[in-house]
Amino acid sequence: MGVKIVTDIRVLMAKAHAVGQAKLHGTQEEIDAAEKEHDFYMELCLNSDEMSFNCTVGDLYGKS
Repeated sequence: MGVKIVTDIRVLMAKAHAVGQAKLHGTQEEIDAAEKEHDFYMELCLNSDEMSFNCTVGDLYGKS
């Protein structure tokens, strides 16, 4: 039995937010570090077995 990789959209969005904040208020080193973390996690998301979006099928299609 292998390891199943599950990523979370909220983590990816938090890393994207950190990039934006670094671009607004950070040094070039902070921007580079934030972009590196974001890009690493995005690649992990693209290659993961599953990604959590923290919503149900009903949420996606407007059903209760």
